[in-house]
Amino acid sequence: MADKKKREDLKRVYLEEWLHDKIRYEALGDHDFRASLGGKIPERLTREDVERYHLFKLRRLLAYVHENSSFYRDLFEKHHIRPSDIVSLADLAKIPFTDQADLVRNPNRFLCGSHGDIARVTTFTTSGTTGPEKRVYCTDGDIERIIEFMGAGMRTVTEKEDVVQIMLPSGRLSNQADLLEQGVLKIGAKAVKTGLNLTSEEQLELIKKHGTTVIFGVSSPVYRMTQELKGVHALDGLGVKTIFLTSFLADAQREYLRRVWNCDVHSHYGLTEMGLAVAVECHAHDGYHFNEADLLLEIIDPETGRILDEGEGELVFTTLTRQGTPLIRYRTNDIAHLIPEPCPCGAATLRRFGPVKKRRELIVRLSGGFLIYPSLFDEVLYGLTDLVDYDLRVTGTGGRERLHFTVETIGQDPGIRDRVRQLLFHEPALHPVFAESTMDEPEITVVPPGGILQMGRAKKKIIDERAA
Repeated sequence: MADKKKREDLKRVYLEEWLHDKIRYEALGDHDFRASLGGKIPERLTREDVERYHLFKLRRLLAYVHENSSFYRDLFEKHHIRPSDIVSLADLAKIPFTDQADLVRNPNRFLCGSHGDIARVTTFTTSGTTGPEKRVYCTDGDIERIIEFMGAGMRTVTEKEDVVQIMLPSGRLSNQADLLEQGVLKIGAKAVKTGLNLTSEEQLELIKKHGTTVIFGVSSPVYRMTQELKGVHALDGLGVKTIFLTSFLADAQREYLRRVWNCDVHSHYGLTEMGLAVAVECHAHDGYHFNEADLLLEIIDPETGRILDEGEGELVFTTLTRQGTPLIRYRTNDIAHLIPEPCPCGAATLRRFGPVKKRRELIVRLSGGFLIYPSLFDEVLYGLTDLVDYDLRVTGTGGRERLHFTVETIGQDPGIRDRVRQLLFHEPALHPVFAESTMDEPEITVVPPGGILQMGRAKKKIIDERAA
């Protein structure tokens, strides 16, 4: 019992100790930074010490981008900003935001150094949707820091004796699965990459073969695998102790996975622009601890740009250590809330934020002014234990609107349409949607197992097909 408690204590504070070690190492090798800490390396670091580290790294970053990035050099000149003007973290607000459209227009203007210095180029669109592409450049040093945080994040839920089954897309050079594998190996655990192209039965066979104890994957495929296997196999006896998921996870999904696999369930927040791995949920399951060694976080009012000390707002990140594509005050379009209180896990010097349940580009405004977004329906529909996945479209002409749900379930329940309607109509958060006089009765289509996959849709679930 004492050993188990010791292991749990290590898990709770590992990310904090990792950050403190990074700060101590910086102070050991840099006289200027050590001077900012009073000329010595503190045995125990405070939140003030973490912020001194952030300011030191920020000032170095500003000088670096002013010299090497044509985008930021021009931005500083336009707004009469000198790097030396930033003498406190509060002064960061003097610098304009970097919008995602800026990165789309000309990613090469953000590039610091030559293309020969770049080890990895990632071209992508936001949230799996179609649209203009972004490009992010990483040096060898950037990749090493990404791998290091991936290892630190995994150590939050993983021991050295664990076997981590990685269910992530793979194929491109230095893809996320490869980087995570290296992060897992860095902390002494074993990694098994299985990708997303195997069937659920094939994934299960690999779980048994390798003795998988941690599953890391995208929420939707892992949930689908669970639904396809649960009626045939006893998943709760396989020895899987943790499921670690990327992307949004509804509370109903979390509880269901926990019960079916008899294991703990954690979620992760990632962003390609910030180096994929950004934040992890600790064992307190009360918000995300993010990579404060490499990132500076602000939360702003998405309409006014005002910095918020509490409440819900848009996440804005600054990359403190990025060499290839540094980004300053980068607007993510992701909406979350800042949690000002210390985490119950005991990490007293780490900041944290709540789950990202809304993304600005995925919000659809109905004619009556009500806003809908995927997680609003996830929390309702995943209350159906037979649900595998769903799609949602909005149509409308002549002032009338309708929501079209396509649901995929396990089994042949003839009453599934009525059950979906009851859930939708009895959810208080959705009352304003269906109370609109312009909203017609929702249409519900049921497809057989695999039906959503065959539709080949992108990650974006709410498709707006209303006539202009």
